Amino acid sequence: MEAIRIDPTSDAPLGIPANIWASFAVVVLGIAIFVVQTVRHRGEPDSSPFTVTPQQRQDAEALSPAGS
Repeated sequence: MEAIRIDPTSDAPLGIPANIWASFAVVVLGIAIFVVQTVRHRGEPDSSPFTVTPQQRQDAEALSPAGS
């Protein structure tokens, strides 16, 4: 069955199949989105839910049991 398979790779640009070209395009698009978002949000304070402010740390230390 594999011997009669028709592989259109020779017809593709630079001999690279369409699915590989699509993968390249998706990676380039992802990098472009990442760069654009990084530039757009430069200088904004970190609004991560895991960021702890000094006041939150002080409150947590006040509520924690002594010696732990």
